[in-house]
Amino acid sequence: MPWLAVGLLVSFLAIVLVTAIRYANHRHEIFRNAWRDYASSRGLTWNASAGPWYRRSSHAIEGSVDGEPVRVDTYVVSTGKSTTIFTRVRANLARPSPAKVVATRRNFLTGIAEKLGRRTIATGDSGFDALYALRSKEPATALALFDERARVEARKIGRRVSILVKQGEVKLTWHGMETDPSVLDATCGTASAIARASANA
Repeated sequence: MPWLAVGLLVSFLAIVLVTAIRYANHRHEIFRNAWRDYASSRGLTWNASAGPWYRRSSHAIEGSVDGEPVRVDTYVVSTGKSTTIFTRVRANLARPSPAKVVATRRNFLTGIAEKLGRRTIATGDSGFDALYALRSKEPATALALFDERARVEARKIGRRVSILVKQGEVKLTWHGMETDPSVLDATCGTASAIARASANA
């Protein structure tokens, strides 16, 4: 009887493992097809992951968005017991930013931090300011980078995205493997707009 119980347990675990692998493969296939279709519909280039498992590159979309080169890919953050996948959109600035600029989606802690003295930059765009907390040691640089076009695009992003402008790059990141074309459009549009605005920052 003990051996029967062990056999049943091993069989059950094997079924769970196989099911989990198949589900993960199915999700990745949906993701790959979504990105391939998105790239094709926008005139962008789809680059499938390549290389051995221990240094395999991620899937990526590359191309020009409103005249600015943009790259979309994913990356994984491991905490030892679990891994989290993020989607990332990047673009090189027309001119390196003289200061780091960060825009994050507001939450209930943002207001508390502001009351305790943490400063955020008001753009005068009520729709943008209600969604994002904009921070930088050089407010003039932040306002120049987040011009009207960039703010319009950023307001369209339906995700809790973090936007970082540092040195010669703008980077948007958020949790998950994004497949929604409208979110990819908005994030790519935001990166492109900030890259273009950097020429005057």
